[in-house]
Amino acid sequence: MVGTVIAKIKGSSAGDDYTMPASDGAADEFLKTDGSGNLSFASAGGGFLGLVPFESSGDYTPGTSGHADVSKIIVEVQASGGGSGGIDGVGYVGGSGGGGAYALKFLDIGTDRSVITKCTVTVGAASSATPVAPGNTSSFAKASSGGGSGSFTTITCAGGSGGSSGSGAQGSGGAGAAKPTTGDINYAGGSGAHGGSNFLTAIGGWSKLGGYNMHTNPTGSHAPTANVGYGRGASVGTGVSQSGGASGPGIVLVWEYK
Repeated sequence: MVGTVIAKIKGSSAGDDYTMPASDGAADEFLKTDGSGNLSFASAGGGFLGLVPFESSGDYTPGTSGHADVSKIIVEVQASGGGSGGIDGVGYVGGSGGGGAYALKFLDIGTDRSVITKCTVTVGAASSATPVAPGNTSSFAKASSGGGSGSFTTITCAGGSGGSSGSGAQGSGGAGAAKPTTGDINYAGGSGAHGGSNFLTAIGGWSKLGGYNMHTNPTGSHAPTANVGYGRGASVGTGVSQSGGASGPGIVLVWEYK
C-alpha cells in the first residue's frame, strides 16, 4: 500500500482519499495527515517520561527512567535542615534547626546529548543532633567527565543552621538557609524557633518539601519528633534532659520529558 491511494468508507458513501507515504516510518512514529489527504510518519510530541528521585548522592545520565528520547528535564534540589539543641536538666529548652534551601530549574539537555551527558548529584544527608550539626548542601551539576559542549548551570542549595542547646538559658533557633540564586524558582529555608515554654517553639524551620510532626500529648517528657518529608529543621523535645533532634534529609528530583 506504500505510495498508493486508499479510500476511507463512511457508511455507504465514499469518504476522503488518502495517499500513503512512500516508505515506512521509524519505530514509535505515528501516521499524520496534512489536511489534504497526504499521510506521512512523524515523531510523537513532547511529554512526561519519568521521575528519577535521588535520596542519596550519585550520578545522573539522561534516560535513567528507561526512556532514550529524553530532551528536557526539570530538576528540584532540596538541602537538608539543621539539627536542634537539647534540653538541660533544669528545663531550659534548645532551639530548633533551620530549614534547608530549595531550587527548581528547567534544563534543555539536547536530543543529541550535547549539553548534558552525565551529572553529579549531591544529596545533603540529615544533620545530627549530637553534636548539633548544620544541614548539608544538595546540588546538581554537569560532571567534568561528561564531555560535550554548551553552557550548564550548577544548581546548589545550602543546608539550614543548627539550633543551640539550652544550658542555663533558652537556646537559639538555627537560621534558615539563604535563598539560592541558581534555580528558576528559589526558596530560602525557614528559621528555627528559639527555645521556650510555648510548645510551638519545638517546631523546626520550614522547607519547601518538608513537614513536621506534633506530639499528640505535649505534657511530660518527650524526645523530638521525626520530620516528615525533606529539608525541615529538627524539632525539639519536651520536659528535661532531652537530646536534640536530627533534621529532615535532602533530596534531588529529576523529572524527564521528551
